[in-house]
Amino acid sequence: MANAREFPRSDRVAQAVSRGLANLLQFEVKDARVNRLSVVEVTVTRDLRHATIFVFGSQISSDEDSEICMRALDRAKPFLKRQLSQTMDMRRCPDLHFKYDHSIVRGQELSSLIDSVIAKDAKNAEKDSEDE
Repeated sequence: MANAREFPRSDRVAQAVSRGLANLLQFEVKDARVNRLSVVEVTVTRDLRHATIFVFGSQISSDEDSEICMRALDRAKPFLKRQLSQTMDMRRCPDLHFKYDHSIVRGQELSSLIDSVIAKDAKNAEKDSEDE
């Protein structure tokens, strides 16, 4: 059995915030712009006062859409914090700071670039073998 030292309190709080926000975003928030977002990662400061929540939306296609969703999420922040504080067994719920996670989109772009280069190399290799 793992002891508490192996899992710092900030990590345990981050997991609780992540589970709680995922549930709230999916079932409690009425704004469709916010419902499209998924919690990717949560980090909590050592003093447990601030939580940075990285979110991603699979249906969000542009930076403008992500900005609109983030503004809607900022407007929902008081509701989310109030709901989280009721479910978490803590004296003080961490302040929520939302950030849009662009790394997934960037990873998809890089993957498609790599795939296109591989296909181009295979086509060139095939062409070279025909020339011989």
